[in-house]
Amino acid sequence: MIGDRLISGAILVTEKLESRVATKNIQIIPGIIDQELFDYFNELPPKSDPTKVIMFAGGLDEIRGINIFLEIAEKIINKIDSNYEFRITGKGSLEPVVHDYVKKYPDKIFYYGFVSRDHLLKLYEHVDAFVSLQKPEYEFSTASSPSKVFEFISTGKICIGLIDLKINTENYIYAEDFNSLEKLLIDIINGSIRKSPLIYQSDLHICIFNSISSIS
Repeated sequence: MIGDRLISGAILVTEKLESRVATKNIQIIPGIIDQELFDYFNELPPKSDPTKVIMFAGGLDEIRGINIFLEIAEKIINKIDSNYEFRITGKGSLEPVVHDYVKKYPDKIFYYGFVSRDHLLKLYEHVDAFVSLQKPEYEFSTASSPSKVFEFISTGKICIGLIDLKINTENYIYAEDFNSLEKLLIDIINGSIRKSPLIYQSDLHICIFNSISSIS
């Protein structure tokens, strides 16, 4: 624990870190928005491709939940057959598993490997929703906030995650469990969740983006 004499206050990325600092003067800020990324996507024309794209970008390991993404993708593929794709970038220990799913569902699951930043941004342009599947019960999550979430919402697009970050943006949707995650992804594919035109507003700590509305 960091002692009182060393700090007068602390900025932490998760509430679980509060016990590690000996001060009550604490501000929780799970992350910040990438202004350059926001500007890049804010200047792009609206997406015209009707294909709904759900994307996982990051480490291909159990902690970051690529296995969950693949399992839920398979469930959705077996339930509905419409114009959508699951796209994956990154590298990690579960890369062979990703290849297995790509071979099984070559028309629905696509793996691009570990790509350059410029290539990644081009892929992001076609995305309708990102997923961030780092689970809160992992020890890794107690001392870190999923930074990819803030990269994703900097694009102005929807991001669905399994950690309740309590951030002031409607671009991030918290899925309480795997069933909720599956339902949210199906709603996005069916067009019952969409975002309104991009709006940018900022305060001292965080940027607020599009509102997301449900279509009855």
